[in-house]
Amino acid sequence: MLRKYQRNWVVYLAGLLLVLAALDTKDTINHIRKNVIKENNLTAEPVVKQSKALLQGIDVAQYQAVLPVPYYHVGSESYNLTIDPEDNFGNETMRFSLVSGLPLMSNKMSRSPPVHAELLFSIFTEAGISAELKHKLGKKPVLVLLNKTFYDGRSTYGNNLTLEPAKSVLITGQK
Repeated sequence: MLRKYQRNWVVYLAGLLLVLAALDTKDTINHIRKNVIKENNLTAEPVVKQSKALLQGIDVAQYQAVLPVPYYHVGSESYNLTIDPEDNFGNETMRFSLVSGLPLMSNKMSRSPPVHAELLFSIFTEAGISAELKHKLGKKPVLVLLNKTFYDGRSTYGNNLTLEPAKSVLITGQK
């Protein structure tokens, strides 16, 4: 009889723990929905307005891609080919790309081949765009999205960049 009594308590205790776990899960989900999940900072209507305003009067069908300046390229896993974007500017360029429907010529993803960075860096060299990149580009022009605040002294972005050719690419973007 004692074993049967002990078994019943174990079953009741397990049931109580399951009910408490379910209530805790429900409360956690409600908390996340109300307090943690915010609007998407790339596609929320208030921030998309700025990109839409920039695109007024521009026929995006004329262009093949968007080239953000200052240029950034992250993901080749080679530090001398890495230029991290300033967070707000990176978000602005991605939002601009989403709104315009044009692809970005910059990159922020993992494990991209270093040769892609090298080709795109050639845009900013004195020798000019590499023949291979010219061959890959279409006939349409590229839409340049320039943020002058990075070159007029109002920003310290890029001051810690020391490795070449990344440093030269960032500096050349102002010319």
